[in-house]
Amino acid sequence: MSADSNSGNKSFWPVKTALKEKIIVLYDALLSGDQPWLDNGHYWDDFFLLKVNSKYLLEELERTYIDKPAVLKPQLNTVFDQCLIFVNSTHRIRQLNAYYTICVLIYAISRVNQRTGFGYPALDFLCGSEGVDNKFETLIESVNHTFLIDESFSGSTLLKNAAFDVILTCCTTMLNINENMLMDYMMANVNLFDSITQLLIRFPASHGYDVCLLLALLLQYHKYDTSNTYIIRFSVFDDEVALTSLAQVIGSSLNEYNKAYDIERTANESSSWWNSLTTFNYVQSMINNRRILRLKNNEHLPVIILAITIIFIIHFCNKHDERTANQYMMEDDEKGNPRLCPLYPSTLQGNGLLDMSSNMEWADIEQRIKYVQIGGIYSPSDCIPRQHLAIIIPFRNREYQLKILLRHLHPFLQRQKRSYRIFVVEQFGNGTFNKGLIMNIAFNHASKISAPVFNCFMFHDVDLIPENDYNVYECDKHGPRHLAPAVDELRYFLMYNDLIGGALAVTKHQFMKANGWSNLYWGWGFEDDDMNHRLRHAGYRVSRPPNSVGRYKMIRHEKQVPAFNRYEILSRWLRYSSDGIQQLSTLDYSIISIETHALYTHILVNFTRLATKTIDHLLEELPNVK
Repeated sequence: MSADSNSGNKSFWPVKTALKEKIIVLYDALLSGDQPWLDNGHYWDDFFLLKVNSKYLLEELERTYIDKPAVLKPQLNTVFDQCLIFVNSTHRIRQLNAYYTICVLIYAISRVNQRTGFGYPALDFLCGSEGVDNKFETLIESVNHTFLIDESFSGSTLLKNAAFDVILTCCTTMLNINENMLMDYMMANVNLFDSITQLLIRFPASHGYDVCLLLALLLQYHKYDTSNTYIIRFSVFDDEVALTSLAQVIGSSLNEYNKAYDIERTANESSSWWNSLTTFNYVQSMINNRRILRLKNNEHLPVIILAITIIFIIHFCNKHDERTANQYMMEDDEKGNPRLCPLYPSTLQGNGLLDMSSNMEWADIEQRIKYVQIGGIYSPSDCIPRQHLAIIIPFRNREYQLKILLRHLHPFLQRQKRSYRIFVVEQFGNGTFNKGLIMNIAFNHASKISAPVFNCFMFHDVDLIPENDYNVYECDKHGPRHLAPAVDELRYFLMYNDLIGGALAVTKHQFMKANGWSNLYWGWGFEDDDMNHRLRHAGYRVSRPPNSVGRYKMIRHEKQVPAFNRYEILSRWLRYSSDGIQQLSTLDYSIISIETHALYTHILVNFTRLATKTIDHLLEELPNVK
């Protein structure tokens, strides 16, 4: 036994030396333009079995790129394709080396393209112009899969480190993260958010520092008018276990930083945090699994920690606000009827990216929207509708907004399997706008329709587009439901608990009990605050979906002329029993036309400032009420 053991020890080092030399031999053959894999069926198995010599490979890639770019390009394309195969290998060493090879390839190409940036030419040189989107999608999905490997598997920690190396290398190919084309692939694959946050659930959170760094990078990215999907996902993140772990990581990071800060400052390092991310020393330190120590001791770490901490605090403040603002997801209390449309059907998609372009013609929109009957009517054919919804949209001089809204709203409601009809009510002429009055007129008309009888009425602003179809457009039997608590212009937060503007769903009984909208707000503003007082005085508490679901994007527009006496009118809201839907018959207005279009029913009404003369006296007779 002893002799065999000694014999084994004598042969170990020569073999290891040979292996070191063999990987360089394979690199040289590859970079010379040869195709040794054609004659050797095990070439790639051997290639990825050997430890990556990152320094040698990087230097040779840069040299060959300058001397023989035409030779290098097809070779790199082949290596990259093979890396994508082996990162999904069941052989852990080959999988690990495939990840490390990708790191070196991406970093090498980014170095030689520093002036021109990491754009299409660099991508073409790296992996070929054909199927580049699919290749990076495959790479990121492989990383996601690696992140979710069970910790009990041998080598899982090293593999996850390597996967983080790949993503961090992709994120730091350019100093300006907004000019990094590879970030587009990160934004397109939101599964990456799920996988990295899942790492936080597994105690101990050994990859917590990597998650913090990666989140900080992803949350910084902004391009044109495109929403950052990671900001959206993180702002609605509600996994308490993962968030608790994130808090522990942040606390640990701050503690480590406090210990090392003075030492690091006196060392007077010349490299900044961004430079450390984009130098070969950083790439090499990642491959040697020393990146965590380097980042913890870096003077720019507080910037990362602060960014994550602020988002973290805002998140929990948001959760507290949701409880005080009566925000909850509606529950399906009629599951016993299998023929009834489910409250949350399987066709829902959650948050979606919205197309806010306004240059489409009506004919193009009508051709795109399917299954809608004339007048903007739709009802699901595969189940019994839960409610019949009348959507009332007050409108004036905003045709481009109406196009965008209807282009999104019809598919949105069809995925929810709602039965609905869309009414667009427009005030004729250029007189002072009275939103409350035209909404009362539209309600009065819709409530008289008998086929079907509407049992839910939605008052919907034309400039708000719903983002999440889990925000079901349905009335709540417990009380009025405000569906738009989180608007992008308001940073996706409910500004105050009495806010009900944007999208409000009420039953006929709820609406009539509050006597509908006030007819006395001439000009923009406060008619919704007035309605809130009415609903509360009628004994209702308005409910809302959570901010994570009740998300809306506002179409930009010029501000309207505000009601000059809106504060005075609001202070006299107790007049509501004498100013509302029940007084409509006493007002001087006329319906010019009711026309059915392909996607909506158009109600055109006409009145002047004298329309409400029979109730104007109410503003003088009642005392102010705060």
